[in-house]
Amino acid sequence: VQNNEAAVSESPAPAPPPLSAGDVLTLRLHEAQWRGLLETASEAIVTIDRALTVVAANSAAAGLLGVAVEDLVGSPAVRWVPEHYREGDALRLAEFMASDAAAKRLGGRRDVLVRRADGSEVPVRAAISRARANGWQLFTVVLRDLESVRRAEAALLASEQTLAAAFATHSVGMVKMDPPSRRFLAVNPAFCRLTGRDEATLLTMRADELHHPDDPVDPQRYGALLDGSASYQVEQR
Repeated sequence: VQNNEAAVSESPAPAPPPLSAGDVLTLRLHEAQWRGLLETASEAIVTIDRALTVVAANSAAAGLLGVAVEDLVGSPAVRWVPEHYREGDALRLAEFMASDAAAKRLGGRRDVLVRRADGSEVPVRAAISRARANGWQLFTVVLRDLESVRRAEAALLASEQTLAAAFATHSVGMVKMDPPSRRFLAVNPAFCRLTGRDEATLLTMRADELHHPDDPVDPQRYGALLDGSASYQVEQR
């Protein structure tokens, strides 16, 4: 592990010139921008130093770990790692810190577990990156809460299954169509009965082929349907 302190030499480098008022203003602006990005990020973000102490964290990280931001900052990072994973995770972290890699996914192919303040464990996907400044290094870890992701995926799957069941059993003819070509991608049994054609035949056709010659598609109204500016409801043969 490298030391953060600069090597001592017989002829020390001259001290850098003092910052001007403009430099100070620029630094404060950059810090404000960084804090704004940190707080608006939906994913948990913590920054640690080489001593594995948390030096910055956002509200999402505090919420994930069940602790206030002020209690998270200044705490040892190892506190948030389950005891049975601390040795392995600390080794992988030390290897990254000693390497020249700019970023890495922690845990390899497996998910990482973090320990909340109440002792419960949460699966996350973790990635770490480094930043260097004046011989110092800071490491930013981004944590994605996989429990929330899995809950959202389960809700989406349930919604898709409900929609598929409604599509298949509805008494009203329904279709899924490719907008540019107006070719049918899926048709329900009610639409097959309505048109007097089977599903296999309809899936080789375009919607235009079902229109009566005297009732062609209105390009303007169809374009408004595609861009969401209007609905397209017609009565035709």
